[in-house]
Amino acid sequence: MATANYSGRASSRDTLGTIAERLTRSTFAFSSRIPPEVWAEEIYRLPTGGRFRWAYAPYTRAMFQSLFNPTTIETVMMLYSRGIKSTVVLLAIGYVIDQAPRRILSLWPTNSQAEKWSKDNLCGELLNSTPRLNFLGNQSGQRIASNTILHKAFPGGLIDMFGANAPGDMRRAKGSFLYADEIDAIGSEVTDEGDQLAIFNKRGDEYPDTIRVFASYPGVLGSSRIASKLAWYDSRPR
Repeated sequence: MATANYSGRASSRDTLGTIAERLTRSTFAFSSRIPPEVWAEEIYRLPTGGRFRWAYAPYTRAMFQSLFNPTTIETVMMLYSRGIKSTVVLLAIGYVIDQAPRRILSLWPTNSQAEKWSKDNLCGELLNSTPRLNFLGNQSGQRIASNTILHKAFPGGLIDMFGANAPGDMRRAKGSFLYADEIDAIGSEVTDEGDQLAIFNKRGDEYPDTIRVFASYPGVLGSSRIASKLAWYDSRPR
């Protein structure tokens, strides 16, 4: 009788353990997330309320896929003005916030440019227009008191935005999604803080899966940061 009771309890524990393990795997398994490309078309909403379609600009699909390719060290986007590079990055940021939270850092030449991007693009073209992300937008009725124009926290992650003209802001920052835009407008002179773009690049060194994105309209040939970066690669999607 004692043996039977003991066996029954052991069996019960084993069953509960198995159920718990299955639930954990199904809850946290990467495969249970919506694929990034599907999220862009099904969850994201344009400011007009319509849906985004890769068919609008087919070349952007390879750009987007490169961000989530685990073999990609960094993605370099040298595009003409209004080349939809900002939309591609916003789609990736939106997916991360909603489906795969991590710490996001965004670098701009100046703090004022970072603020403008936060208001006009991050909020105006992503957070305010996509229902799943409205809680972070600047039109939400559920604002988080600790969030500001340049800092927004969400479950499992955050996004910090700063300008290269305020080097102190990067000293303690760290993240596994690094996005630097208009890098040709970032001064190339090395100050006592060091080269700001190089410092920013190292903010993700402690993470094994850091996504790095560098973008810009090209500057003067021979001194362009973005052209110099692009020259290291073969410009083909992988």
